[in-house]
Amino acid sequence: MISLLNQLVDSLCLRLFSASSPSEYLKSNLSAMRDFKKNFDYSNPEPVYLDLPNLGKFRLLHVGHAPYEFVLDNPEIAQIYLCNPDKFLSKFAINTGQLYIDFSSKYLQCQGDDLGLIDLFLESCFELFYEKKQATFVRTSRGDLAADISGYDFSWDDTQKLSTRARKLQPFIEDDVQASELSDLLDILEPQIDDKGVANDTSPKLRPEGETPKFSVQLTARQISLLSQLVRSDLDNPCVFKAILAKSLQTLYIGRFGSKLYARIYCKTNEIKISGKEFLEIYWKEKGWDGEAPVWRVEFSMSGDFLKEFWTDGENSLDYYEFKKNIKKIWTYLTESWCRHTDAECSTNARSQNSEFWNCVSSAFDYDNTFVRIPLPAPPSESKAAQLLAQAKGCLKTYSALIIGGFHKAFGFEEEEQIEYLPHLLDAVSKEFVKDCSYQEITERREKLGCDEFSDTQFSAALRANRIKLGRGS
Repeated sequence: MISLLNQLVDSLCLRLFSASSPSEYLKSNLSAMRDFKKNFDYSNPEPVYLDLPNLGKFRLLHVGHAPYEFVLDNPEIAQIYLCNPDKFLSKFAINTGQLYIDFSSKYLQCQGDDLGLIDLFLESCFELFYEKKQATFVRTSRGDLAADISGYDFSWDDTQKLSTRARKLQPFIEDDVQASELSDLLDILEPQIDDKGVANDTSPKLRPEGETPKFSVQLTARQISLLSQLVRSDLDNPCVFKAILAKSLQTLYIGRFGSKLYARIYCKTNEIKISGKEFLEIYWKEKGWDGEAPVWRVEFSMSGDFLKEFWTDGENSLDYYEFKKNIKKIWTYLTESWCRHTDAECSTNARSQNSEFWNCVSSAFDYDNTFVRIPLPAPPSESKAAQLLAQAKGCLKTYSALIIGGFHKAFGFEEEEQIEYLPHLLDAVSKEFVKDCSYQEITERREKLGCDEFSDTQFSAALRANRIKLGRGS
């Protein structure tokens, strides 16, 4: 019987803003925190812990994470990233925020449906780190929604039953045979076939003198040719991976890992043996898990860049409280419009009905299809920037042609004089541009276009990479 064992917000990263100076608590500890980082002894590291009122005990890390100066870590609760307190007010106007909080999966698992403990934690952060709570914002940088399902064993055949808007399906297999190794093997085998498909001499003289083979194999010319076609084919095809790399599927990525929206389907019972999240078994057993059956997790990872495209309302699209309120709508879109697992044998059959497995997944959060999604333009590329520059040049040429006579007279030149007027024209235009355009306007325009070096997608991907190195996540 297919059953739902768990549904949760599995990852949550938030950015906090306030039009306020740093608190006295933060300013009083600032000197000691900087001295610790400056004088840190790598040969004899001694940890420093801070008791944060109403938050818990956090370890101060000896390095920051740009653009944040300090990192406070409690693996059971969260990592708190603090920007330079001397620049708190200036950070209010840009999208990095003064605080960045990355909550742990275990802490999120303890939450109720209303995420009430998260709300209390945020209130304590505003009280502790800011002098006043005024003009505050909490914006979502990243959020993962997940459902744990038992009673169904996801396999290679299921990869052909997915209907998704993602352009890429990428399996992940541990202890696999690397495609590069197979390619090297073909480089050895293929020269042994002549242009007529006949096997050439495969005697030891083909090997360097003194080298003994690590293995021996007898293949016909046709077998070598078929193997070559298989390995040289598109390795993004899950069937090819199935044929030459592994017998069982471990993780399937839907969309590109680390992008603004992607999904993972993976065996959670195998993953917790590595990540150490055995606490999940307690929740599963409360829902009837027998302790033996494999549990598969369906997980969607979204960055703030996706949320900005998903909702029509600009700034409020990233508001944490709006995100929390609309989790049901987001889940419905992800499991009904963006990705589905069907009963069909072909993934291109978008009209096929949901499988029993996917009906269980899509019902993990209450159904709500009242979302409205209007995609925003994609971030500008270098080619688009070059195109805009070409258009600007064309506008200047037209402007120049229209006012050339008046321009000459304004600068004291006779029309018949041959002069280099373009530098004067550009100087006049640039002065007018500076008058009508402020740095703040350029900054806001860059943020809307997604041009800033800091982005929710890139930063949250970097944090996830760090957690994987520490063995805290997958």
